Amino acid sequence: METRTEHQPLTAQEQTILDLEAHFWQSHTPKSAQINALGLSATRYYQLLGRLIDTPAAYLHNPMLVKRLLRIREHKRSFATKTVTPVYNWIALSLCSSQ
Repeated sequence: METRTEHQPLTAQEQTILDLEAHFWQSHTPKSAQINALGLSATRYYQLLGRLIDTPAAYLHNPMLVKRLLRIREHKRSFATKTVTPVYNWIALSLCSSQ
C-alpha cells in the first residue's frame, strides 16, 4: 500500500481487507487461513489494516467497522501505557518502611 492522498478511493486489496475484517467470523475457515489466502502474512495484514482505518476512504466504505476498530486500537493503546508497579517493588518498599 502506498501513501494515499485524502480523496483517493480504496484499492481492491484495501476493500478486501475491510470486508474480511467485517465478515471473517461468519466463515468456518480460521481467520489466519483467510488472511493467508490474500497472499499476506498476518503481520503485514494487520499493518495494512492499521493504516487503512485511519483513512477517510475506509470510513466511507464501512463506518461502523472503522469506528469499532479505532475504538479497539485505542483501548489496547491505553491499556498498554498504564504503569503497574511490579510486585517486587511493592515488597521492597514495604520492607523498607517497616524498619
